[in-house]
Amino acid sequence: MKISKIILVSLIIIFGFITNSYSQIFIGNTEIDTTSIVTNLDTPWEILWGPDDFIWLTERYGRISRLNPETGEITELITIGDVHESGESGLLGMVLHPDFGNHPYVFVVYNYYESGDIKERLVRYTYSGGVLASPLTLLEGIDGQVNHDGSRLVIDANLKLFMTTGDALSDATYPQSLTALNGKVLRLNLDGSVPEDNPISGSYIWTWGHRNPQGLVISPLGIMYSSEHGPSNDDELNIIEKGRNYGWPTVMGFCDEPTETQFCTDNNVMEPIAAWTPTLAVAGTDFFHQGAIPEWQNNLLVTSLKASQLTALELSPDGRSVINEETYFQDWWGRLRDICISPDGRVFLAVSNRDGRGTVQEGDDRIVEITAISNTLYCNKEQNVTICPGDTYDFYGREINQPGIYSDTVLNSLGCDTIVSLTLSLKDAGSIGLEESVTMALDDTVTLTANEGFISYQWNNDPSLNENSVTIIASELGVGTYFYTIDVEDVDGCSLTDTVKVNITYPLYIRENGILEFSVYPNPVSGNELNVNYTIEAEARLIIYFQDGREIYSSILYPTTNQLRIYLPEVSGLYNLIITNNKVRSYRKVLKL
Repeated sequence: MKISKIILVSLIIIFGFITNSYSQIFIGNTEIDTTSIVTNLDTPWEILWGPDDFIWLTERYGRISRLNPETGEITELITIGDVHESGESGLLGMVLHPDFGNHPYVFVVYNYYESGDIKERLVRYTYSGGVLASPLTLLEGIDGQVNHDGSRLVIDANLKLFMTTGDALSDATYPQSLTALNGKVLRLNLDGSVPEDNPISGSYIWTWGHRNPQGLVISPLGIMYSSEHGPSNDDELNIIEKGRNYGWPTVMGFCDEPTETQFCTDNNVMEPIAAWTPTLAVAGTDFFHQGAIPEWQNNLLVTSLKASQLTALELSPDGRSVINEETYFQDWWGRLRDICISPDGRVFLAVSNRDGRGTVQEGDDRIVEITAISNTLYCNKEQNVTICPGDTYDFYGREINQPGIYSDTVLNSLGCDTIVSLTLSLKDAGSIGLEESVTMALDDTVTLTANEGFISYQWNNDPSLNENSVTIIASELGVGTYFYTIDVEDVDGCSLTDTVKVNITYPLYIRENGILEFSVYPNPVSGNELNVNYTIEAEARLIIYFQDGREIYSSILYPTTNQLRIYLPEVSGLYNLIITNNKVRSYRKVLKL
């Protein structure tokens, strides 16, 4: 653990990043206004912008509603009767199906009471006729507690549902257990089944070693971020990646204490990209790329409960590090639980003072809207660009070639500074599908074949070799090492190049033809010892080549024996075994780990 080195900038009244003077509020050069669009809620937990341009929200006691952001009118959709609200438990996260018009599903997670214990379940509702009905339980029986229950939901572009769970106050057991679902980020198909490509076969677990993740969001680059409560130190902002361990309870924050470093090395621990000591009690988070407030472009906006503030984390273009941190609205409204952003860049905050830990003010709880009302110095432009791998894009004099979100300020003829934000991605040109090397004897003929689907092929810069395959006749080339390079172009105009190393050796003639069969074990090889079982009727030769074509072993085999034990070098890789006589040749490939 360690205290974040990022400097926190507090809200000030006259001068600073936000000013409040003559009833004006500025974020940089952007004038904003704040207003409470609805009051007298009871612990709003989740707010999200719906496809109907309404805010959908959960309140911890069990109510799900739609909020008209223009009028403040609340429409109740359902109050779930078996929600158990105690401490931090209750109705928590919610997410809508991305194709809501065709699949009007609403996924929610909440705590319930069963046989004297608090549990947690994930349920899918169907929206119809202005209400939520037809509940379908996707997952239940997860241990809950009065504290540390998570839980946020998000659906990615592949239609997989992610759900965070808290450790249920079981610091020493659940988070590192790969059989318990607590202290995890879970990944499900939308029907509640386990995806086949999860890191642990048959398990919902996507990542582990979490304490109490409270925020979850996916950026336009497809990076998933989670904000997580620490104990009295090291709140965290994490990038969530498949199969990674996030360290709790052994690791808090970064891997920088003697008790943490070895655990991190041994357990594939993913360090946070930001950590806070003292803790802020970070909660819901969202990604700002809508442009209405240029100073927040490419920022993660993180709410916090204990610190009662909004934290803006400016990300690097690739989204994998924090390059600046600013603090806003500290103690303006109290405890901030969640955030959502409209497509036109209006920011909405869920105030949560009635959660049992806040100081309730008149009108609490509420949803606050932050709106840019004057942007006289700035105009905004956003674009998405996709390029071929290996190409570059000229972004106002800056050559870029890596996926990421880039911003620049350009003075234009209209007299305003244009904040240009560009999301750069790479086209998927596919794979050529060739092996790195091929070994053949002088009397062999081999055909190299690339994958189909490209619109053009060319081997060794020869316009006549324009098919997806080329035939190599070793006797026409002679003994030696040769390189065959193929250039291909896909339907999007992207070019790819691949090279195959071809090793041609002398043929081995050893007496007469006969039966020639052999097998090897183990395969793959984790150590150095390899066993070869063979059946031959005449003398033969065993030759072993490494994947780069180097011969690393050769031995004469006799029909009077049928087994050989050899020791491979320490180098991991692919080894090619050949048993040959003057007329018959047999091959095996062995992978050394």
